Amino acid sequence: MSDTINRREAVMTLVAAGIVSLASSEQCFALQFNKDVSKDEAKKLGVAIRSNRDGDNGIKVWIEFEPKAELKKFTQVIVAIGSSGKRMVFAPLMTSHPTPESVSAHFSTDAANVPASVLTIVVQDAERTRIGYQFKVQDFIEIEKSR
Repeated sequence: MSDTINRREAVMTLVAAGIVSLASSEQCFALQFNKDVSKDEAKKLGVAIRSNRDGDNGIKVWIEFEPKAELKKFTQVIVAIGSSGKRMVFAPLMTSHPTPESVSAHFSTDAANVPASVLTIVVQDAERTRIGYQFKVQDFIEIEKSR
């Protein structure tokens, strides 16, 4: 009889673990589609990217936009530096509101890293779907003018 109780306890433990696993995984799975954005598309979206010198060889890069139309449900801005196989940085940026209707974020890096830098505005498209609007930084700034 105790053997039956031990099996029953084991089965109940597995069932409980399965339920907890399913319940916690419900919020974990999401799909993000990334879209490269050109200068013209950025202008239509109301996105501005600018830069200036930051120290001896550094560059400070800002992205600013109004969270409206396609960007209305933005959740975060991410910076990625390096190729996908050799990523040096992949991090969310702290956003601020320079005006009540605009969002801004920035990062600083060595000028040599700019060609491998991408800013992404992440927008919640549906419950489990996001769109990442990706901006290749080198397409939007002139490195030499920022030095």
